[in-house]
Amino acid sequence: AIGPDLTGYERGSLDFWLSGILDPSLEIREGFETYIAKLSDGRILTGMMASQEPQTITLRDAANQTTVVSRAEIANLQAIPMSLMPEGLLGGLSDTQLADLFAYLSLAAN
Repeated sequence: AIGPDLTGYERGSLDFWLSGILDPSLEIREGFETYIAKLSDGRILTGMMASQEPQTITLRDAANQTTVVSRAEIANLQAIPMSLMPEGLLGGLSDTQLADLFAYLSLAAN
């Protein structure tokens, strides 16, 4: 998973959905932080920490692809306050489409 399960979260709250979709970096749930790994060969990797081992870390990117990196290759690793979810997802939707989307999101989970 590259995002938290939203099933139990404030399904009927328009404010919850709007803030999460319009500004996905506003609140990043624990375990879904984005990391930037600068490697000694100059490469830069970005993703969520999928796993950590004594000798390696595994990052998962927005396309759900994982990359295992040796800790010896990492020059710098830091968490950044930025969501993998892109901004601007509602652009291009009509008023009717937006109303339909939020009506669907507000339905009780089965």
